[in-house]
Amino acid sequence: MKKFFAALMLLSAAMLAHAAEFPEGATAPTSAELRQFLEGKVFTSKYANGVGLRYDFKSNGYIFVNVTTGANLSGKWSVKDGQLCTDIQGTATCNDVRMANNILVLKRINGEIVAFNPA
Repeated sequence: MKKFFAALMLLSAAMLAHAAEFPEGATAPTSAELRQFLEGKVFTSKYANGVGLRYDFKSNGYIFVNVTTGANLSGKWSVKDGQLCTDIQGTATCNDVRMANNILVLKRINGEIVAFNPA
């Protein structure tokens, strides 16, 4: 029983570690800055659970996403000041984003902060 509670405590600590705030000093980009940063470029990211993603932001507003689980998704992307919005296969979301040391970081709906690394 002690091992169970110890494992539960470690799991809880790990989950809290990934539900972080944006890095200190990170700033919200304007919509123009964000569009320029993403448009026509490819980025990768990795979730805390180990799932990797590759994002291809086309200049015409389309996005193609390849997931290491084998899924291939597509849809549209747009920006607002401090937000990246996507409508991928009928699921529309807007996520808060910040720039930190010329790296885009996004807050997922579960609170996890994910970095978009140039591919």
